Amino acid sequence: MYKIVYFLRPLKTKHKCECLSGYEMLKDGFTCKSTDPTSPYIIFSNRHELRSIDLHTHNVRALISSLKNTIALDFFHSRETDNDIIFWTDVVKL
Repeated sequence: MYKIVYFLRPLKTKHKCECLSGYEMLKDGFTCKSTDPTSPYIIFSNRHELRSIDLHTHNVRALISSLKNTIALDFFHSRETDNDIIFWTDVVKL
């Protein structure tokens, strides 16, 4: 997955593209690629499970099963502790 994540440094007669920390410049001179070895993923709900999909391999896996009616989903990631916390709402009639 590639992103253009850079800034332009002004030189005397031109500008030079440079990648932000955590990215490396590709040979085209303006596209930056992440140097993070972990694979990005998306967390989603189909109402009865929380699932994740790996954006490189497209593998889908169940994270939490046996839910009734999950309608809201969020997450918190801490770079300091490298922890991920998932929050969800499972609405059921009493």
